[in-house]
Amino acid sequence: TGLSGSTADLIVNFVEPGSDTTIWGAGFRPNEVVEIVAVGVLAGEDRIIVGGQANEFGAFQMLANIDLDIGIYTLMAIGDQESEATAVMLVAEK
Repeated sequence: TGLSGSTADLIVNFVEPGSDTTIWGAGFRPNEVVEIVAVGVLAGEDRIIVGGQANEFGAFQMLANIDLDIGIYTLMAIGDQESEATAVMLVAEK
């Protein structure tokens, strides 16, 4: 049924700079539109990584190209129905 202002889950794997990674989320409202942002990476501003829509169960899988420098980043998934989730993302060479 989804929860108002719910705390959802977000998972992302280690990724090399300039490569693709899959981002998974759950606990969002059914069919909620979700935007994934890297927090504070452009002169303190958030950068949109990818966007999409949760399925009828409130889960999603999105493929994103990560064009960020080596480092550790906070990713935030922001749903258009008030769901939010955060995850850490490590960008590093293998």
